[in-house]
Amino acid sequence: MFFANINYLTTYKLNGERIDSKTIAIGDCGEGPCFECTELTEIDQQLNLYTANNFIYYDCDEEGEEMSELEKREVIYRKGRLTKDGLIELTAEQKK
Repeated sequence: MFFANINYLTTYKLNGERIDSKTIAIGDCGEGPCFECTELTEIDQQLNLYTANNFIYYDCDEEGEEMSELEKREVIYRKGRLTKDGLIELTAEQKK
């Protein structure tokens, strides 16, 4: 059994004893001028974990208005898995 909220993933034994708990959120997402950010966390049926922040940056003027159609995209992500023993394995943050 596992429980997740926006920031943490925690696994438990059936008797309620905690097995493992890790921060899985990347952070740094929010709203502001000249960028967009979306957060994603997925755990598939094989218990593989993928969590990412997808950023889009725009060229803007001092008032925050877009100056061109150009944009820069960046993904910050972590991969991992839940072991059969309930342990949470995660990579360090990576960029692409």
